[in-house]
Amino acid sequence: MPLLSFPATSHIEFLCVDPCATPFETGSFDEVMILGGLFGRTGAAKSDVMLLWEAGRVLKPGGRLHMSFPDGDWIRANYRRETVEGLAPGFIYRHGALSSGGHALRTDALYSSEECGIARQETIIEWLYSPRDVTDLLCRLGFNAITY
Repeated sequence: MPLLSFPATSHIEFLCVDPCATPFETGSFDEVMILGGLFGRTGAAKSDVMLLWEAGRVLKPGGRLHMSFPDGDWIRANYRRETVEGLAPGFIYRHGALSSGGHALRTDALYSSEECGIARQETIIEWLYSPRDVTDLLCRLGFNAITY
């Protein structure tokens, strides 16, 4: 069974907008999804609050928010400072460091390929929220019936 299925007459439109300030009217959607590592990677904890507030704004009363986020408690307990992951062809080298309070993880990643050596370099700052942190935040923003 497919994850999503739409009637043949459905119209789907994709927009590129600021997720913290969308052009949609209040109460426009039955469901909102925050996926792909967006939550926790907005650059600042304040931006994550704005993201969730905006999701709540565009949801209809009784609407559902679906989101994915890494478990900060698990990451703090299990992260490795350096990792190498093989790719065909090439590899990804990651060097991570926890912030002094353990609230964020900074990862510097190098992507290589056989054709051009170091193909890309990026730095990712990820806020490490525990499920309890997210539950507390969602409750403060007026969400209820939170399940994992």
